[in-house]
Amino acid sequence: MHLIRICLFFCVLSSLQAQEMRVERVKVVDQSTPIFNIYVDDNNKKWVSNTKGDVYLLHAVDLADKVNKVASKQYLFDLPGGNADISWPKSAMENIIGNGE
Repeated sequence: MHLIRICLFFCVLSSLQAQEMRVERVKVVDQSTPIFNIYVDDNNKKWVSNTKGDVYLLHAVDLADKVNKVASKQYLFDLPGGNADISWPKSAMENIIGNGE
């Protein structure tokens, strides 16, 4: 009985090792620009931002929509570690921290 369990364990282990993990870069997102943030929400929607400040909603490897950002808002996607779909009015932040003058 123990021999069967050991054989079964090694069969399962060898099949897990045979699976390759790979990263697919979405073709719609600019290939020459590094990815800045990646976010997957509770509904399994995938969001990607790049260092140019572009944000994309991914549907598949070959299908994504560029998100039109509102100029008067600041997006968490634009900040390091900003892996969430959160935005706020720039004026509200300037009221809190000042405008740098």
